[in-house]
Amino acid sequence: SWWKRFFSPQRRADKLMKRGLAYVEVGRTEEAFEIVGQLQALRYSGAFEIEAQALAREGRKSEAIEVLRKGLELA
Repeated sequence: SWWKRFFSPQRRADKLMKRGLAYVEVGRTEEAFEIVGQLQALRYSGAFEIEAQALAREGRKSEAIEVLRKGLELA
């Protein structure tokens, strides 16, 4: 039904992903990290990408690399 498609976890995750990446792009990393938590609750792998990009944006490159490694291990 349209109801399930409209409110599906995948659709919610996709919207969160876009919002999280937009926050990173404009330097709003705290908001991006909040999105990461929401994506993790949905068990969505895109959380790793946003977290790594936000960390890199803050100059925390070694932490960003570790996040990506962890994401690959869990994939």
